[in-house]
Amino acid sequence: MADNRKYAKALLDYVQMPMAQLGAVFGTTPQKMSKALRQEGSNIYDSMKSAVTAPSRALQGQMNPQMMMDENGNIIQDNSKMNQEAMNLAMNVAGGGFGSTIAKPAEAGSLGMFIGKRSPSFNATKADLFAQLQAKGINPQEAYAQTGTLIGPEGMLRQEISDKGSFLKGTGNFKDIVMNRLHALQSENPNITRMSIGDVMYHPKAFEAYPHLNDVEIRFMPKGINTKARADLNNNVIEVHPELSGDDAKSSILHELQHFVQEHEGFARGGNREEFYPELNKTKDDLLNQIHYFNSEMSNLAKNEKMTADQKSAYDFLMNARNELVPEAQKYSDPVNIMQMASDKYKTLGGEAEARLAQTRRNLTSQEQLQHYPYVNDKNLFGLDMPFESLLVKK
Repeated sequence: MADNRKYAKALLDYVQMPMAQLGAVFGTTPQKMSKALRQEGSNIYDSMKSAVTAPSRALQGQMNPQMMMDENGNIIQDNSKMNQEAMNLAMNVAGGGFGSTIAKPAEAGSLGMFIGKRSPSFNATKADLFAQLQAKGINPQEAYAQTGTLIGPEGMLRQEISDKGSFLKGTGNFKDIVMNRLHALQSENPNITRMSIGDVMYHPKAFEAYPHLNDVEIRFMPKGINTKARADLNNNVIEVHPELSGDDAKSSILHELQHFVQEHEGFARGGNREEFYPELNKTKDDLLNQIHYFNSEMSNLAKNEKMTADQKSAYDFLMNARNELVPEAQKYSDPVNIMQMASDKYKTLGGEAEARLAQTRRNLTSQEQLQHYPYVNDKNLFGLDMPFESLLVKK
């Protein structure tokens, strides 16, 4: 309570801060910050150039898929013009025969973090008991209930720690919390410009489990990136949207911290939608190439003034084969569908499923965690939102 009163007294309007300090919090230079402020309101996407380039631009990320999905990959904005462009392209190629808005806030509460053998908080005794139970043929669900230990999709042991009792050090939205904390810290050390997770979050269990998480740098999400939070594992940074509520910011930070744990432990990792675009783009190209081949063969047959019965039969066969590909080609030529397919694949990544699972279990105490097996495919039972067997493991 004393800390909260101190933070409240430290209320500071961010627009009154020196540009150097403001730039540091936003993770940029004073010059870039000044330029960004001057350009505010002018960051609007140009109209799409033509039907021919619409699908490829979407696949290359040039239409900014995040602007059309929430953080779980669900389409939340339609763009009928993009759909029409993609459809026009598909129809033309087929020869007349046929392509991050801020997600809604999460409920208040906390996550249950999954930890591994490299953590000093990992209970080796319970892990050994788990192995003994497994050797006796005890099913994983019962073994988990007795030991709090389970085997992840990549085959590695993990346990859970509860996030009950963790909180952000302040009130208001995330921008208020960070700026007030920065001002409070600067009252003791005026040279402070960099903020870490430990500066804004109280979570002794997480920092005991992984002390290095305390020093992960926290920054505001750059302007124009409309997603709640993201982790830069290479640079030890988490960026969070400044307008998130305190509860939502806490949930998002803990989600991203789970990815740092996955990196540290060698667990199945998370990822992003963009990594699936090349695969989807190749599928689209293969489909359109097949359609082009069928059209070409049909055109050659049609050059005969009078087709024989065999030629007519071959023409009909080619037409039917082409027409069977048309719906799939339409789907892969539609930028909105492509983004949704990329999102669906992204959601199967083991690391992303695990981070979402932690969110689903956010309100469980340590005892309640043992009563609900994490890998049951039922969110209503505090489990996964997809079958465990369908998870994609990338490390």
